[in-house]
Amino acid sequence: MAAQPPVSPSPPISPDQVRAELARILDSGAFRTSKRCREFLAFVVEHTLDGKTDRLKERSIGVELFGRDASYDTHEDPIVRVKANEVRKRLAMYYKEEGAAAPFRIELPPGGYVAAILPHDGQAAEPAAPSSRRWPAIRFSWRTAALAAPAVFAAAVFTLWASRGFSFANEVERFWAPVLQHQKAISVVLGESNLYQLSRRVQDRFLQQHPEYLTNLMPYHLVPTPELDIKAEDIIPVPNLNVSTADAIAIAHLAVLFHEHRRPYRLVFGATLTQPDSLDNIPAVVIGAFSNAVNIQLTRDLRFSYRRETTPAGATWLIADRETGKTWRLVGVFPKQDTDTDYALVTRLVGTGGGRAIIAFGGITQFGTQAAVETITNPAVLEALNGHLGRDWHRSNVQFVIETRVAGRTPVSPRIVTAHRW
Repeated sequence: MAAQPPVSPSPPISPDQVRAELARILDSGAFRTSKRCREFLAFVVEHTLDGKTDRLKERSIGVELFGRDASYDTHEDPIVRVKANEVRKRLAMYYKEEGAAAPFRIELPPGGYVAAILPHDGQAAEPAAPSSRRWPAIRFSWRTAALAAPAVFAAAVFTLWASRGFSFANEVERFWAPVLQHQKAISVVLGESNLYQLSRRVQDRFLQQHPEYLTNLMPYHLVPTPELDIKAEDIIPVPNLNVSTADAIAIAHLAVLFHEHRRPYRLVFGATLTQPDSLDNIPAVVIGAFSNAVNIQLTRDLRFSYRRETTPAGATWLIADRETGKTWRLVGVFPKQDTDTDYALVTRLVGTGGGRAIIAFGGITQFGTQAAVETITNPAVLEALNGHLGRDWHRSNVQFVIETRVAGRTPVSPRIVTAHRW
């Protein structure tokens, strides 16, 4: 067999080339309509080119670019994370359409704010040095990388940048790796939504009494009155017709995460699964606690689990620690869920029977569920696991309890209060 001629390395990518590509991006249809996204991308690219990556932290960007006070709470004000996710989506749109033929890509790796310059022509690329400073070399084969699991590939690329001072928050990557590396589509398992609506007879009578809703077509809030003559048979169960606000927010966070790692996923209701064993050899994310029987069964025999009790003060929903007896509980919060504090449990099961890779999370109320998904997609909060469990926690099964304040029916400043690995 004839020897193959050596492949010449791609020429280095100069800062001027990067700035020219940045100008094309900012003038593209994907970015032209958003002044904030244009400013954000220009800010991180220029700081990356200048080697000022120490200023590409969430708080620094919030202060310098968005005019926030230096002491602002990044948990309560996620403007930087939200805008970064939007920039990532617009970059993906640009390189799918107008920038499809570009010789290299400007990207914003998930979980961080340092720009990455990646080859786009199948060859390795090495950026040229601006002035006396040399950029980190990127040497890899795209053909080989394409065969690797997406999360492994992403982590390898980002590690090359981090080794020369380019940082990224790897706690999110490490936490999600078992699910993102799996070869099968991810199943996002939703809990049951058991709502009740008044019968058609009652609604017809209400509309007859309020004909204005027939003409203005506005949503109406049907308040029970004696004139409506509501009977037991007029209360109709409507299962799994809606999802809660917390589930919708969780799906949005997960969709961004999966899109960034190019992972397909599907939504399923937990009621369609006979038992957790149905998830063997299927990567899964289970959303919700007391509304999701799958999560309850998964955690029933683990150190931290969900419970429900009756007390003289009223029914109690809680998370219990089997070893210490400690509990995190809310009393009488349903149905209105009026509370200024909530708790959530996150469970990550890896390497158990059937090649399982499962992440399950849920709060006592919907606020805890929302706080949980924000925690496991936020590297700054997840970093606390290193203190609780050691830096090699990602090799283990993990559970941790989250506490969050609730202000204006919005969870704020979630924090991990205890954790366990095995």
